[in-house]
Parts: sequence; C-alpha cells; structure tokens
Amino acid sequence: MAVDAEKGRYMKPEGSRTWEYLVCLTCTIMSTVVGLVQGWNSPAIVALMMPDSPIPIIASDASTLIAVISVGFVISTPLSMYLIEKIGRRKVMLMSALPMIVGWGLITVATNIWILYTARLLNGVAVGLFLNPLSIYMGEIASPCLRGAGLTINILSFNAGILLGYVIVPLLSLSMSSAIFMSITVAFLIMFYFMPESPYYLAMKGNIEDTEAVLEKLRGKTDVSDELEVVLEAIKSKSSQRTGGLTELLTVRTNRRAFIINNILICSMHFGGFFTMIAFVQLIFQSVTSVFSDRTVAIVLGVVQLTSVLITAFVVDRLGRKPLIMVSGVMVATANLVIAVFFYMKDFLYMDMSSYSLVPFIATIVLMFANNCGAISLHITVQSEIFATEIKALATCLGGILGAVFHIISAKTYILMAVTWGYGPMPAFLSYFVTVVICTVVTLRLMPETKGKTFVQIQKELDN
Repeated sequence: MAVDAEKGRYMKPEGSRTWEYLVCLTCTIMSTVVGLVQGWNSPAIVALMMPDSPIPIIASDASTLIAVISVGFVISTPLSMYLIEKIGRRKVMLMSALPMIVGWGLITVATNIWILYTARLLNGVAVGLFLNPLSIYMGEIASPCLRGAGLTINILSFNAGILLGYVIVPLLSLSMSSAIFMSITVAFLIMFYFMPESPYYLAMKGNIEDTEAVLEKLRGKTDVSDELEVVLEAIKSKSSQRTGGLTELLTVRTNRRAFIINNILICSMHFGGFFTMIAFVQLIFQSVTSVFSDRTVAIVLGVVQLTSVLITAFVVDRLGRKPLIMVSGVMVATANLVIAVFFYMKDFLYMDMSSYSLVPFIATIVLMFANNCGAISLHITVQSEIFATEIKALATCLGGILGAVFHIISAKTYILMAVTWGYGPMPAFLSYFVTVVICTVVTLRLMPETKGKTFVQIQKELDN
C-alpha cells in the first residue's frame, strides 16, 4: 500500500479529476505535433518545388518525402509494441519526443534533400513510438467515463495539427515553422515528464504501493481500494491468458475474419483519397482555376476534418458502425468519381472547366468529411471491438505496418501517375473510386454490427 505520508496529498473527499485532465491535455500536445507532421507535407512540397526553392526537388523526391514517414513508422511499430511491456507506456511516449525534436531540428538547418529524408524518417519513427502506446495509456489512466472523451480529444488534436500545418507553413519559411513545431514538442517532453505511469503497468511489474499512489493521484482521493482491486484482478486475468501468435491469428476462423475486416478498412483508408488529399491537396488544386487559392482549399479541408471528427464522436454510438460505413462509403466513392470525371474532362478532353471549378472543391470537402466519418474514425473503434484479447496486440501491430506500407504505395503511385507520367489526378481518383466500392461492399458483407454488443456476442457473430 502507499505510504501514509502520501495520503491526503492530492485528495478531496469526493475526488478530483485534475490530474486526469492534465494527462489528457499533455497527450493532446503531442497528438497535435503528429498532425503537424502530416500537415507539413502539402504546403512544404509546394514550396520545395518552386523555382526559387532553397532545396530544389522533383516529383519523385516529393513522394519519397511523404513515403519515408511511413518507413519510420514501420521501423518503430514493432519496437514500440515490445518496449510498451518492457519499460512502460509513459517512457515509450517520452522517447517519442526525442526523434521528433531531432527531425524538426534537421529541417530547420537542411541544405539538401537527404537531410530532409532523414528528418522525415525520424518524424515517422516518433509517430510510431507515440501513437502505438497512446490508446493503451489513455485507456489505463482515465476513468471509464473519460476514456472515450480522451481518445476523441486526441483525434481532434491530430486534425487540429494538420490544419495548423496548412496555415503556418505557407506563412513562414520551412526553417521557422519547423523551429516552432520543435518547440511545441519540447513543451510536451517537459510536461509529460511529470505525468504518472499507467497503474496497470505498475501493477503488472508488482509495484503495488506505486500503483495505489498513482491511483490516488489520478482520482484525487485516498480511498482507491475498489479500483486497486479491479486493476489487480485485471492483471491477474491477463497473466493467465495465452498470448496468440501468427498461426492463431490466421487459422482460427473468428480471428482470421476480424483480421480481414481490419485490413479492408485500412485499405479503404489509404486508397480512398484521404491521405492523398492531405499530402498533395495544394499540388492538385494548383492546376484548377478557381476563386479559391490552393492554400485556401487546404485550410478549408482542415476545418472540415475537425468538424467531421466531432460529428462522428456524437453519432457513432447512436447510428452504429455499419450504417456509417455504408453511408460514408457511398459518399467517398461518389466524390472520388466526380473528381476523376472532372480531371478527365480537363486533362484528356481538354475542355475548359473554369466555370466548374467549384465541383472538385465541393467533391473534395465531401470526400474528406465522409472519410473521417467512416473508415478513418471507425477503424480504431472497430479494431478495439472485433479482436480477441490474446491476439489484439499482434493484429494491431500488423495492421499498423500494413497501413504504413499502403501509405508508401499510395504516395509513390500518385506522383508516378499524376506527375511523372503526366496523366494528372484522374487515374488515381478513378482507382480510389473502384477501391472504395469494393472495400465498402466486402466490409458490409463480412463485419457484424458491434454497437451495444458484448465481446462474446461479437465473437459469435464473427464465427457464423
């Protein structure tokens, strides 16, 4: 038990959630930085491809700058999943700040493309080190009534970071904006140093006194005996469970079906136009004559993303998962088809589309909004619901690696088709249309509705 001297230090009789709020707030700082990593791409690539760029790059360099982030993520994902259980969730999240700081620092002094590659690789490593333990840490730190809100706020912060990247990078030089982003990361490192470790991890390591002290701190009261008992029981139950391997993931019917569903959602995320728009929106709209500049379009899309995440948070437990996947799938597919047709008429039929320049703009808003309401937001929820406990860590790790590989492929193939081969955006968005249609139909066919159902019920439906 915690030493008596510690009793009463953080407590009120009715309890206080001050430390829970502080933990969540501190995590949102780094979630914002992760969003900045993505939001940096589009305006930075446009600036680097300008004739007066201090570091001139070509189209293939641009796609590599996007793809190398995912390479870093692939490197750090298995490492982070190992370290989470060895040194703790908090230490891994603290570690994530170091490559992020070095990455932003390299961009501030970069003089050639290879320094930029190295910087973005380190940014990707940092993203993996932070995101992989984040949901585990938040789930183990927060009270049950705050867990969903904590995750939603971090998703909002990620989208806010993308929006800030769209706004700040064009206004300042790449060096100045990167210095600002580096300072934000330093602020996270300093603040998060004072945050507590997960009580579940401490209990897993046998540090019962520290576990109780952390619970007292987080809940703001001295009597945490009931929750301490729950934590110890959960650790005991977890230690008695068999850890599933790759064979069990692929051969057990329910696990295999859940794995297929998860991977289809990941495919829809990365080949549905969402990440292409985040990375290349300004490059895409540079060729469209419009009342809006490409920078304005990017900022509007950032606002749309924030709005859609808020809406999804309110409706996901009211409407269910499958209705959202169906509606968002139809909207995303339609938006991709409209964009493809617009650029086909412009780039292949050589029609004057200046009078219809609002069409791709509106379609892009629909695409981003619907993607966020569908595969992007629901993927995390569905992933947490459909996997058996013993194989969840492995399935999540493999899903993260697969998503990173898909991200590399989508970034490289878009630039290859649109710029290197000179076909413009049409082929890519036509392929996104086909992919989303197939993924939506297959997902609806394979996935059971998980809203309001217990884990046992979901597993039974997966086995049917």
